[in-house]
Amino acid sequence: MNKLDEIAKGLGFMAKRTCEFNAFYYLVDENGFDVRNAKGEKLCVEICFCYNDSKSPNSLPVIWHKKGYTKEIITEWWSVQTYVTNEEGTCYRAYDPTIKPTFDRRFEIDFDWHLSATPENFKKLLEEVLRRFNA
Repeated sequence: MNKLDEIAKGLGFMAKRTCEFNAFYYLVDENGFDVRNAKGEKLCVEICFCYNDSKSPNSLPVIWHKKGYTKEIITEWWSVQTYVTNEEGTCYRAYDPTIKPTFDRRFEIDFDWHLSATPENFKKLLEEVLRRFNA
């Protein structure tokens, strides 16, 4: 088990890794059963390591920095996708701190939660998803 999966396990998640850079984290109890929140929802979080060290003016990290979205050029970051399933079996994205709604009902990156790919930030993101899920 790698360090990230250990962090996730400590927060109550079971890891299903698809490759070295991507994993699905299912919120489960000590017996491996789905944990549900007060709304009856269950949670899966996909976290992917993203990398782009290009110095090209057209690379996303450079564009984000030039537009003032990030304080520095972040070349390695965590991409988060949440999968919340309600009691009727409908799955949707919710409780994801890395996105925020726009005025026209779309979503955009919430750069306050666009974090560099460190184990500490991995834990911070999972903790925030959990906090929102259980709120």
